[in-house]
Amino acid sequence: MSTATIGSKRTSSATRVDLRSQVASVGRGWSTALHRLLGLVAELDGSGQWALDGARTCAHWVATVLDVEVATARERLRVGHSLERLGGIDAALGAGRISCSKARLLTRYATAASEAELLEIAQRTPAGRLAVEIARWLTGHETPEQTDERQHEARSLTWRTVVDELKQRCWTCHRARHRGEGA
Repeated sequence: MSTATIGSKRTSSATRVDLRSQVASVGRGWSTALHRLLGLVAELDGSGQWALDGARTCAHWVATVLDVEVATARERLRVGHSLERLGGIDAALGAGRISCSKARLLTRYATAASEAELLEIAQRTPAGRLAVEIARWLTGHETPEQTDERQHEARSLTWRTVVDELKQRCWTCHRARHRGEGA
């Protein structure tokens, strides 16, 4: 049996195989649980039950209960609601055919009309390359006007009070293209 040094620990090849399978198993379980959580938070949002505890929004309730940032809670709500209307992506995530990372990205761009094609791309593309492949797909499937409209809709301005009472601002703006506007 071969051995290797990992950090300062010597491990046998049997242990390394076991660790890999344990990581894969826990990862699958985590994805399954996160899929269930996404469905539950979307359902909770629609029910209004979060207000019974005096929370300002469902996202604030989820952030408090799960001990995550409000932005993380909002993203989970967004993805959960998107999965309600994108049954193919929801099923693929639930069956473990795509990861939560892929589902999160797909729900930003998929529509009822494009879901099947984008899901096919996601299933053959590693998560780290999926954004590039979706951008490539969008280039061939959107007119410049549709791209401008999508980017216009994605703009945002948010602020929050940080510890020193200053306001932190975040502005996301995509340069206007194809209309002779912007730099």
